[in-house]
Amino acid sequence: MTSSLLHISGSLDWLSLPALKVAAGEVIALHGESGAGKSRLLRTLADLDPNTLGVTLNGTSREDTTANQWRKALQYLPAEPVWWTETAAEVIAPDYAALASDLGLKAQLLDQPISRLSTGERQRLALLRSLSVSPSILLLDEPTAALDQSATEKVEKLLRDWVQAEPRAIIWVSHDAAQRQRIATQEWHIANGALQCQ
Repeated sequence: MTSSLLHISGSLDWLSLPALKVAAGEVIALHGESGAGKSRLLRTLADLDPNTLGVTLNGTSREDTTANQWRKALQYLPAEPVWWTETAAEVIAPDYAALASDLGLKAQLLDQPISRLSTGERQRLALLRSLSVSPSILLLDEPTAALDQSATEKVEKLLRDWVQAEPRAIIWVSHDAAQRQRIATQEWHIANGALQCQ
């Protein structure tokens, strides 16, 4: 970890949380029971839901950044990614399309209609789509939930390499305690309307 990237302060009417800092190179594992607010927090950080939270990235506040720039820098990947194109090749930069094999995907899947792909294939291609816009922070909502162990390991390796290559960080929702132990530099837990750092 080299420097602080993300600062979070203030409060939410549905969640009590301390002042939080996310440093470059960190992978934050976010967990809690279903319905606790994990996905909602990711959407809040990405400024997809109305909120009054104070969030800064590299010293620049969200209020001083256009919504488009902010959401590009803090890429939110939901558990069930939405596709607005016929194929993944239309929205994944070539350098990142070349990483498909690192995720156990055949290159020709990029040109297949999204509707014909499995949930796990769509999930991994959506990850490549998010990476291809060069975000500083990835907000991942169970990105390996639909994957087998082999594919999960490939995703974990690619993301470990990605977060270390430049000043970047990941906030990763995972219900899998073993996965959290493998990936996390720290853990955040949401329970009873409060977030605690572990």
